[in-house]
Amino acid sequence: MDYHLIVGVTGLAMSFLASYKVMPRPFTKRKEKLRSDYEFAEKIMTDNRWRENHDYLLERGYWGLSGTLLDASIIRFFMLQKYPVKQLTDYGNGQRFLDVEMKKGSVVSVKFKKLLDSPRKFMVIKLALAIPYFFCAMMTFVPVVFLSKFIEMGGAGISLSVSILSIFGTLTYFLVETIWALHSAKRVVEKVVSSPSSQSDNDS
Repeated sequence: MDYHLIVGVTGLAMSFLASYKVMPRPFTKRKEKLRSDYEFAEKIMTDNRWRENHDYLLERGYWGLSGTLLDASIIRFFMLQKYPVKQLTDYGNGQRFLDVEMKKGSVVSVKFKKLLDSPRKFMVIKLALAIPYFFCAMMTFVPVVFLSKFIEMGGAGISLSVSILSIFGTLTYFLVETIWALHSAKRVVEKVVSSPSSQSDNDS
């Protein structure tokens, strides 16, 4: 088989693999998410089982259904929200950007960390992630756009294309995950309300 053909096919295969890796999770894991959401709603929310389950059972049950390990107090807090399954999923994705306020062992509110506690700070962080993302994403596709040039370079070109794909593909995937987590955290902050128990305490 022609050496250049082998190199070309290999380069394309690795490029497609890198492209798949940097695709946002809403597209690559949508079916799995819908399935886990349904199973959670069926097994935990039916007849308000979450109110009676032991903390350990609730935590392990949610972990097994969603693949995310959360504290029972967090799960119970979001079960009192308007869109519990959606908000639990968003919290699991964006918890690195969120702080939890506790009172008497129960969660009373969820808010941004100080790094993001204003619209201006949020925008700065968003731009700080978006700019390198677009750069890394474009660099990931360089071996595809200039495939013939890399083939002409021989072994050195192959090594260079693999290095570009592995380095910038990994960075792009990491940045996509981080940006997605940031927007998940934003949705939590926008939709979450204080715990009913804390509201009643304040009223009294």
